[in-house]
Amino acid sequence: MSIRVFIADKSVIALEGLKTIISRHNAFQIQQSVIDREALVNLLSTPLAGIMVFDPVALGISPELLQQMMKQQPQLKWLAISQFVFPIELKRYLEVGLQGYLLKECDELEIMDALTAVYKNSQFLCGQIAEKLINFSDEGSGQLLKKMNCAGIEISVREIEIIRLITEGHSNKEIADKLFISLHTVNTHRKNIMNKLGINNTAGLVMFAIKNEILNPNPFLFS
Repeated sequence: MSIRVFIADKSVIALEGLKTIISRHNAFQIQQSVIDREALVNLLSTPLAGIMVFDPVALGISPELLQQMMKQQPQLKWLAISQFVFPIELKRYLEVGLQGYLLKECDELEIMDALTAVYKNSQFLCGQIAEKLINFSDEGSGQLLKKMNCAGIEISVREIEIIRLITEGHSNKEIADKLFISLHTVNTHRKNIMNKLGINNTAGLVMFAIKNEILNPNPFLFS
């Protein structure tokens, strides 16, 4: 009997690529794929069993939200695959029980090894993430916020979520209402994000979000 696999990712390219790779292996069967967090929440409204392959960064799923989802679906294994992750955030994901984490540059063999290990209740980290985790130290703020790719930008899960909402056209007031935080907090986050990225307008923020798969470009935008 094939192992059922569900996929959630905001990037159509990543989603379709994972479906193609996994479908080549008879031990696994793609059950359903979703393209945003709302669709994922709807999918989780019914009991599932198998493996959920998802991008927590692109979907804006914090460790705390993931923990709630895992409690809601005790028969589901969880494998994260994202473009980047910070060691401090990775540590939090693992602490709430995430079984596996890969970077999107991992090859097919590593993806399949991860799926097999996660299904067998073993924890699996790709080589690059494992190396960063080994080198991770709670001593020194520089190590705590060191990003796991070469860009050198330090962005939290909350900031990624705010970037996504800004680039989707939401006002600061709408963002505050959606995230249940104050308008002042949104303004502070927005200022910090702009300073970190060296961006002074929303257009630059949109390009950053598309490049890092936080926001999917409109398919007709570049036609």
